Amino acid sequence: MRIDPDQRQIAANGPYTFVIPVADGTAYDISVASQPNSPLQTCTVTNGTGTVDGANVTNIDVNCVTQQGTAGLDDTFGSHGKVF
Repeated sequence: MRIDPDQRQIAANGPYTFVIPVADGTAYDISVASQPNSPLQTCTVTNGTGTVDGANVTNIDVNCVTQQGTAGLDDTFGSHGKVF
């Protein structure tokens, strides 16, 4: 996750903080810097934008869903197949 110029790698559920404080009255826009790939996941941010209003922001939620892998045989390789 990132809020420019600070970036955090979140490895588990639970609260987290950014190293660089965001001043009261400052707008913020939290985003996923890159999607996890081991395992392959798609992450989304809820309530990721707003303005700091005199208190810590505590309602931002990041949800990651593990993607199903695709596997099977490629019929174009005849009876030997090709695993993908």
